[in-house]
Parts: sequence; structure tokens; C-alpha cells
Amino acid sequence: MIFLLCLVPVCVMAGELSGISDMLVLAASVDTDGYIEVRKAIADIGAPALPVLGREAENMERPWQQRLVARICYERIMRGADIQDLRKEDWSSYPPYQPRQMGVLVLTEMPDGTRSAEMRPSGASVGIPRSGPSYLMDAHVIPHCQKMALWYYFIELTWKQTGEGPLNIDDPKFIERWPTWCRMALSGRPEEVYLFLTMTDRLEKDELLEAADATQLYRELLNAQWPEAVPVLVRRYDAYNKRKVRGPEVFPGSQAITFRGMFQPILDTADHRHAELLEVYMTGESRLAELLPALADVRGRAAAATKAEPSFSLDTVDEK
Repeated sequence: MIFLLCLVPVCVMAGELSGISDMLVLAASVDTDGYIEVRKAIADIGAPALPVLGREAENMERPWQQRLVARICYERIMRGADIQDLRKEDWSSYPPYQPRQMGVLVLTEMPDGTRSAEMRPSGASVGIPRSGPSYLMDAHVIPHCQKMALWYYFIELTWKQTGEGPLNIDDPKFIERWPTWCRMALSGRPEEVYLFLTMTDRLEKDELLEAADATQLYRELLNAQWPEAVPVLVRRYDAYNKRKVRGPEVFPGSQAITFRGMFQPILDTADHRHAELLEVYMTGESRLAELLPALADVRGRAAAATKAEPSFSLDTVDEK
């Protein structure tokens, strides 16, 4: 990536910036370490880059990918310290990672013949769940992420696969779940439309769903019932089904039933814009023949109002 950055000069002279627009194009087209290098070059310009990034964040003549990179870089410059604070949070100090005391139920005979029950600590520790303490952290991590309000960092994690997760915890399962929690923190937010766009972008580029998180992204996008995702959900359905359904049939025809059942949510999300695409796919797939009559409902279904990209503003930490 170094040679690519050499082709994108950046200069800050008399308040005029050049090169940032080209760097946004480059950053939008690369992932992981290559992306981080370009983002860092933009963020290192600091405050002088903010007016340009603010304009590009809402420049509708640019593809959404470049507008999103501008927003990410703006947030990184303004709230980089908050991002580091979140990454350095001591999650191992939270209750699921702490030893818990086992209680003893003590029954006391009362004068009227009744018994009172009381839990008293026994001094013995209770072990962590077999699934690991990270599976008990949803109630702690998601609200904390929402409080930090680092919406574009949360999106960037999944989109560009930066791996810039927690720094102060050794639990691999916690680190693996971190991007999922960040996505969950965006639920219902205006910025969630960018998350859906980036998840769609990831699936478009991964024909066989080979990325470690690809089937998870597919399932989340399917559950989101976002009509704009229907085309990619159809194109990647074979790959998704093959990765989720393994082993021999439980009984003859069981996998065909599963195939249809897993496809049904796509039909439920689709509208008239997708009818032709669905008909072509379903006609060529014998296991979906029983569902072809459902296309009549799809053809009659009006397209829902598309979620607009939110106007760009930068939140701060919610102190509530």
C-alpha cells in the first residue's frame, strides 16, 4: 500500500487541501491493513482536513462508499481518543468475568410454625458458564457502546475488517463477538442504513461466503428484512444454504424442506422490484417449485420507503 499512497499526495498549504478526494477513492476500494494505512494518512492531517471531509460526507455526487469513508475519517479525527478509551475498557472487571459466591438456602422455623427462607453466602465460588463469560456480556457491552456513540467506528469494523477491537481482554470469544455487539449497538439508529449497505457490499464480494463472519452477516441481513438486500441474498443463497446445512438427510426430502424454509424470509422481504429476479432463480431450482405461487404476493407488494442516508453529524458520549 505504501506505493499507492505515494501516488496520492496530500498537502496543507494556505488552508487549501489537495489529495484527500483521491485518498477517499482509494480507501473505499481497499480493506484491512491497506485500508488502515490510507485512513491513517487522512486522519494524520488532523483538524485542517475536517472541512473537506465534512463536505465529502454529504456529497451525493460521490458513491456511498466514499461518503462513508469521509464520515469515518471525520469521526476518527474528532473522537480518536474516545475510540481508544472504548478499546481499552477493562471488560474483565465486569461481573461475568468475576468469581461468584455460591449461596446456601437456610430455612428458619418461625414461632407460628411457618418457615422463612434466606440465601446466605457459603464462601464457595461458582465457576464460569461452560460457554464462557463472553456469552453473558451482551447486557454490559451493547449499552456501553451505545453510550459511547461511535457509530462510524462500529460500521467500519465490519465493513473494512480492521480487527481494531478490545485491547485489555484475553478472551478470544469476547474479541470474536466484538463486531457483532457493535452492529447490535446500531440497531434502530439512522446510521444503521450504512451498516446494511456495508454488509451487502461484503456479501457481494464474497461469492462463496468464505469469510469467517460471512454466514453471520448473511443471517443478520436476512433477519433485518431490508428490501434493498434481496438481490444479494438471492445471489448468495446457495452458498449460505450449503454452509448451514451439512450432513445426510434426516429423512428423504428433509433437506429440500429446509431449503424452502430458509428461503421463505427472502420472499417475505421482497417486493415487486424483485419479482423477475426471484422467478428466474426459483424456476431454475426444483426445490423451490412449491413456492412459485407466492410470487403473486411479491408482484403485488409495493416497495417500502427506502431508508435515506442520515445527514452527517457527530455525536458525543452520552453521559446519561
